[in-house]
Amino acid sequence: VLVVMADMTHYCEALREIATAREEIPGRRGYPGYMYTDLASLYERAGIILGRASETYPGNGDIMGLYEQVARKSGDDKRMLHFLEQRVARPDASPEEAREAADLALKLEAWDRAEALMLRAVKIGEEVIGDLGRVSWALLGLAGRRGKVGDLAGAVKWLKQARDAAN
Repeated sequence: VLVVMADMTHYCEALREIATAREEIPGRRGYPGYMYTDLASLYERAGIILGRASETYPGNGDIMGLYEQVARKSGDDKRMLHFLEQRVARPDASPEEAREAADLALKLEAWDRAEALMLRAVKIGEEVIGDLGRVSWALLGLAGRRGKVGDLAGAVKWLKQARDAAN
């Protein structure tokens, strides 16, 4: 049975009422202590289901909206990165979304994923908004990444593009 709860507040309030009726010892704000583990489990399962759904139906805005809410509330950086990668892959992605995703990938030390997101940001800059200046962070990040792996020609290429975008 798959239960989709649109409003977690009502769920929590219902748990509080049930716990009170059972005369359970209340936790913070009168909620039962197990509520927090229940929520974590629900968010984890919802994240898995919505993650798969977002891959199966990438153009579905309703799924992406729900997935974003669950990913942001879950506190799971890996789940959030997966959501952001799905979002940035869409044709209407913004440079700011690409930057949020790349920054999170760097935080998680997912270097290849960060580089792919920076490349996507450059593509957005070139094709969608026609302004590489808004994605100069990605150009400089790619230059740094190429330098770290010993690809000096690649680093110079991205540095030149960053210079040209600044002019």
